[in-house]
Amino acid sequence: MPRATYAEMCPVCGGDLSTREIERGVCRRRRREIGYVEGRRRDEEFFRFFQKCFGRRPRAIQRMWARRVLDGHSFSAIAPTGIGKSVFGAVMALYLATRGRRSYLILPTVPLVRQAVERLGEYMERVGVDDVRVLAYHSGLKRKERENVKGRIAEGDYDILITTAQMLSRNFSLLKRRRFHFIFVDDLDSVLRGSRNIEKILLLLGFSPGDLKRGEASRGPAGVLMVSTATGRMGANASLLMRLLNFTAGSSSGAVRNVLDIHAGEKDLEALRRLLKKMGPGGLIYASTAEEAHELARALEDLRVSIATGPGPELEAFR
Repeated sequence: MPRATYAEMCPVCGGDLSTREIERGVCRRRRREIGYVEGRRRDEEFFRFFQKCFGRRPRAIQRMWARRVLDGHSFSAIAPTGIGKSVFGAVMALYLATRGRRSYLILPTVPLVRQAVERLGEYMERVGVDDVRVLAYHSGLKRKERENVKGRIAEGDYDILITTAQMLSRNFSLLKRRRFHFIFVDDLDSVLRGSRNIEKILLLLGFSPGDLKRGEASRGPAGVLMVSTATGRMGANASLLMRLLNFTAGSSSGAVRNVLDIHAGEKDLEALRRLLKKMGPGGLIYASTAEEAHELARALEDLRVSIATGPGPELEAFR
């Protein structure tokens, strides 16, 4: 196996993961098996909970999202419509609520808020949970109902809060003293239309005003942010997501990958050199044969890139 280091990918300690550790199956920092039993049990517990709620086990991509949330990593969910982002957000919020953790679902429209409330009611009935407090606020409520819900929001009388992005913009004063373990934003674009909404979400996750001003966290956030976005058009405050949570919402066009596919059209070594310099320090070059891969490796030595060749008609990897 070519020697490599995968940044922050160790499932045990969350640090860098080397190929040597993968081969040995042991995290060198904590001296524990990679894919340790506790993590597998935790993940499987959520998968069974999801199946009780939804009637089937989560898809592969939903299992990946679950591991990220349960490991405490914020991320952007880039997946086609209908893949199950909203279902996942609702089930995860309910799962965390049964473990005493508070969640906030921010949805783009009133019908979606109502649908989420109905969906959570069905899930609670299926798993036999009746003590989770689900609270929703939207413009479709009558005046007296709105005032009652606002009072409960101010008092923190809920385990799962569901609102539109508009409510976050107009009534943040009711929320600003609260901290959430999990915030799910369905359609980040609707949130970005509100003034300083990104800053508000980061405060609800546990960052301080000083952290936002510096663009650097004095300590880790209390909660996890999961967002989905269609266009990925980012405002100035959205750069805080990268600086404080280490991810860029909407920057990828694939369902799971963060990879740009490029086809040069012809075999031109000089064009390849220019392309590598422009694209930066990571990627894969596909070659037709092992001989061609080795020839490319020798030809690119002047670029001072680290080359690892694969056998047969596989690939040429460089970083």
